[in-house]
Amino acid sequence: MRPPPSTAAVALLLASLSACKRAAPPPALSLDVAPSARFSPEPAPAGQPLAVTYRWAVGSRFERTETPYVVFVHFVARDGSVLFTDDHTPSPPVSSWEPGAIFEYARLVFTHRQFPGPLTVRLGLYDARDGRRVALAAEHVSQGAYRVGAVEVRPHPPQQGTVFYSGFSEPWTHEQQPFESFRWMAREGIVACRNPRAEAVFFLRGSADVRGVAAPPRLRVSVGGFVREHVMPSEAPFTIALPIDEERLGSQDFTDVTLTMSEGRLSVDRVVLLPKTEVTPEVLAAAAVL
Repeated sequence: MRPPPSTAAVALLLASLSACKRAAPPPALSLDVAPSARFSPEPAPAGQPLAVTYRWAVGSRFERTETPYVVFVHFVARDGSVLFTDDHTPSPPVSSWEPGAIFEYARLVFTHRQFPGPLTVRLGLYDARDGRRVALAAEHVSQGAYRVGAVEVRPHPPQQGTVFYSGFSEPWTHEQQPFESFRWMAREGIVACRNPRAEAVFFLRGSADVRGVAAPPRLRVSVGGFVREHVMPSEAPFTIALPIDEERLGSQDFTDVTLTMSEGRLSVDRVVLLPKTEVTPEVLAAAAVL
């Protein structure tokens, strides 16, 4: 069943994508800030989580500002297509930056299984109130976007796979986000992940529909009798990581993971079970580990 278009999480996501696609106004001013990014793992396996560490080196000529700046980030294929984005508010926000300081933080994104190859990473800062972008101290590409790094995405292992076994809607996409697939789950759902037959980490990226819910909903994750919970205080997208011992995975080719919502609904777009040896410390640090 297709989710209602009024869902706040979807509306916010589409608004962000629309802002990225429309022509950007010329930069309103210049900030003495040098952005860069690094990645883990590198090269990045297709269809798996990738930790992106953003670094902002604030120059001596930087002037403090109260402007609510937002970062737009584009992961661009060789042919110029934007495969996915990572728009966000810097941490800490730009309003707290000081001249001479360096700020770093990591976020988790997921590469696409169907698009291996080199990706160029471009970012910029824009005023959340009017969309105006600012000039930065980096390699300018166009319209206030700056090249801050590149990462190679290698083809996915043929034996990986996830089956949405029960409790989920049919997958749906949006024309402005054609490479992502979403599924809704109400009370309970089961996903079957290919068993790596080794100590593993279960990843899930999603968001909660909390309309009409009195208390923050809880997502209960159960694997082989091992249970953990994640609290979702808002509709903001999240990524959880659950380390699992090998014996919990069982002896079958696929391992069942049961997801249960206390209230509300869950929108899921990425689920993957990986051998722990393939998960870098940077990836775990950027996720919400249960």
